[in-house]
Amino acid sequence: MILRHIRDAGLYKAKHATFDSYVEQALGYQRTWAYQRIDLADTVQQMSAIADIPQIAKESQARAIKPVLRDHGPEVA
Repeated sequence: MILRHIRDAGLYKAKHATFDSYVEQALGYQRTWAYQRIDLADTVQQMSAIADIPQIAKESQARAIKPVLRDHGPEVA
C-alpha cells in the first residue's frame, strides 16, 4: 500500500513536516481518510492469505471484519 510506504519511509518529509500535513495538503484529504485506507489495505492483505475467502470489495466489509482478525486471527474470520 503506497500510503503506508510513504508514511513509514518518511517520504513526505521532503515537503511536509508530518504525514498528516502531507495527506491534507498534497492529497486534499483529512488524516482519517489516509489511516482508514491503510487499515483497509492491512485487512485485505490478511484476508488474502486465506485462499477460499472472496476478496473484500467494500470498506464497510473491512471495518466489520477487522475486530475479528485482530482478536482471533484470519483463520476464524
